[in-house]
Amino acid sequence: MAKIFVAMYNFARHSDDYTIMPPFYETFISGLRDAGNEVLVYFHKDFYKDFSGEMPSFIKEKVRKFNADLYIFFNNNFWDISKMTDKPILIYDVDSPLFYKNLDEIKANPCRYRFMTIQKNSVGMLKEQVGVDEKYARYAPPFTGIMSDKSIKPDINISFIGSNWTWEGCKFVQSFLDNPAVTNEERIMAKKVYEEYSKNPFNSSEEIYERLGFDPEHKLKFQNNMNTASRISGIKRISYLETISDLGLEIRGLYFSQGNTAFFPGVAFSFNKDTVFTRKENQDIFNRSKISFNINHIQAITGFSWRVCDIMASNAAIVTEFKPDLEESFPGVKLPTFTTKAEAYEICKRLLENEAERKEIVAASNEIIDRMYRFDHTLKAMEDFMNVKLHSAKEGTLEYIYEPRIMRNDRDMDDEKRNNHIFIGYRAIRKCHHLLGKFMDKVNVPHE
Repeated sequence: MAKIFVAMYNFARHSDDYTIMPPFYETFISGLRDAGNEVLVYFHKDFYKDFSGEMPSFIKEKVRKFNADLYIFFNNNFWDISKMTDKPILIYDVDSPLFYKNLDEIKANPCRYRFMTIQKNSVGMLKEQVGVDEKYARYAPPFTGIMSDKSIKPDINISFIGSNWTWEGCKFVQSFLDNPAVTNEERIMAKKVYEEYSKNPFNSSEEIYERLGFDPEHKLKFQNNMNTASRISGIKRISYLETISDLGLEIRGLYFSQGNTAFFPGVAFSFNKDTVFTRKENQDIFNRSKISFNINHIQAITGFSWRVCDIMASNAAIVTEFKPDLEESFPGVKLPTFTTKAEAYEICKRLLENEAERKEIVAASNEIIDRMYRFDHTLKAMEDFMNVKLHSAKEGTLEYIYEPRIMRNDRDMDDEKRNNHIFIGYRAIRKCHHLLGKFMDKVNVPHE
């Protein structure tokens, strides 16, 4: 039995249970427990949480007392413990290295960590941008805990489960164009810079201008990398969803009630406000769907979303944006992929009219998921990479440490206030949680 400490940003906000998580995390931590491990999970619900300061003493005490054999930090969502322990620390991708917390600390001592990435090109990116030796980084096989149920008759034409990241759009573009001194030539240059970033969001605007050989007086300036990538990803996502909305689309997720959906009435009318967070809730929607749709973050250069395996394990036929990792991960499976909105629409329409083809895709998808992409396969890959035994015949355990999202800037609170406000009672959390969720819907928190 190994003792495993896991840390993550958990974006799920459920009125009945604060510990509810999206399917990937739920399957991951329950899989570690079911493999006979003692698992302690820390999570928070503020995407912009700063881990550069001192770790709160009550969390530090729990971590020291637990004395894990392995630490797993999704996107490095935890304080620096590299000097607190000599045990292995695994940084596991959620989006890409672009979203790692405390990236400068990792760069200062990259050999102290091991890295598992969710897209194959991230291994090279870690070497180039973080200084990671390739032997310390490895592609993590995707997995899912979703199960198909052939007794369910589909009653949804096309489902999409995810989030609207568009918010106020790319204000940095409008700020640039609002400057009356900007020339037409500078506008055209800026458009090319924007397009280059959309293809590969791992350089600043200054770096892209330099690479393209542009040196105008007035330059397009991004916000920060995370916000810029999220804004552009959101515009891309919502425009694709609008394109297929007249084919019987049903959307579940977060931030689709915001004012910007007024510009996309097909999306607005397709949004079902009933919440979907857990593995079972996602599974129920996928199994009721004829098709389920996937469109990625722009930072997924070669990789694909966690939802791809979730859909492929269900009754739904996947229709997904093309990514090179798909071909390598699912050889022999003819997945319907698109690169344009017109292709996405045509594929969805064709599959809705051709039940035999749709069922062939589902059968092939179910088979390869069961054969190659369950959590046991990923667990074995982690064991081999980390050289730590992560399964036993003993009964595993699971415990949580969490910080209710009461104050955004909790690092400025003294210890007494932290103890009074951060760890408030569960009954009080349930009373205020619905209102907190509504408030935080306005704070631009990206996720799947």
